[in-house]
Amino acid sequence: MRTHLVHHRAFLMQEISQGYMALLAEQLAFVAAFLGGFSATFLGTLLAIKHKDGPHTKMVVALAISASAFIVAVLGFTGMVVYGHPDNPIPYGSYNYMRLCGILAFSIGIYSLLWAIGLSGYMISKKIGRTTLLIATSAALLTFFMLFDYSA
Repeated sequence: MRTHLVHHRAFLMQEISQGYMALLAEQLAFVAAFLGGFSATFLGTLLAIKHKDGPHTKMVVALAISASAFIVAVLGFTGMVVYGHPDNPIPYGSYNYMRLCGILAFSIGIYSLLWAIGLSGYMISKKIGRTTLLIATSAALLTFFMLFDYSA
């Protein structure tokens, strides 16, 4: 049975079981699929609107990046479940590659979705745009600090 070492200041090096990693990968794949569907729906809606201004174009780009990144994340996390299975004949290195791709793509998807949310208010007015950008920036900072827990 393979285990994973996780570095945390409070515990130095702690082993995480393969079963727990598979459960975590399944959950992240579900969240990535859900957010990817939301991004793709949001993108489709924007493409149906015939705007040519700057915020609209930037939102389309951000949502295209987000939807694509979430697709890659789902595949990466699914690969973690498949390659992490104890009966898998494929070398363990594939698992680490899938984990890296999944985590990077998930992060890109989250931040580009927040970027699109931040720009969304500018389609109405500058004042609402500043408000949505402030909200999205706050969410991005909170997400960053949750992903990289510096409390311990």
